[in-house]
Amino acid sequence: MLSWQREFPKAQWAVRTGEKPPGAGIVVIDVDPQHGGFGTLAGRVGHQIPAVPRVTTPSGGLHLHYLSPRPGVFSTVGPGGRHRRGLGPGLDVKANLCQCHFPGPAPVTRYHWDPKFNLHTHPLLPLPPELTPVEIPDEEENEAVSPRRPIGRPDAYAEAAFANACTRIREAVPGTQRTILNAESCAIARLVAGLGLDRASVARDLI
Repeated sequence: MLSWQREFPKAQWAVRTGEKPPGAGIVVIDVDPQHGGFGTLAGRVGHQIPAVPRVTTPSGGLHLHYLSPRPGVFSTVGPGGRHRRGLGPGLDVKANLCQCHFPGPAPVTRYHWDPKFNLHTHPLLPLPPELTPVEIPDEEENEAVSPRRPIGRPDAYAEAAFANACTRIREAVPGTQRTILNAESCAIARLVAGLGLDRASVARDLI
């Protein structure tokens, strides 16, 4: 690990969540304030934020760290996440088959351990039932997941969004290309999910 730090001093670290092995034995509750995460959290566990190790995120949210139960639990994001019931708006579970940003030694990292609630001051606690995701039964899954439509001829809004993203990527200032590409890719992914477009078709059109 130390050799990796020396070779990649500016790398952003990540940890594989979920049950050991292959995960690190932790489950991360991702609180996203931009989508009402703190309100959803309060509705599940009360207005007092759980006293567990936590990481502040660039969006002003939190990553709450818990012990992964055995057997492990499902993630509500990442591979298979679309087929799981989330905890509510702005509150996601990163567990099996997922990974999470982690505070590291890089000077540019935007993820930081809370000075009062971290691995040195508070132990990892078992994931409580209130923050444990459940599978969507097959009949509910069919109702919950809207049918995908091929992109074909996108509407004017989607077409403009794709064109603007490509322009920003092409015109990125040297040294910012990776950041711009990542940001625009995430924005397009959110648009695809929101409009119910066929992801494979979108990828082919962008390529």
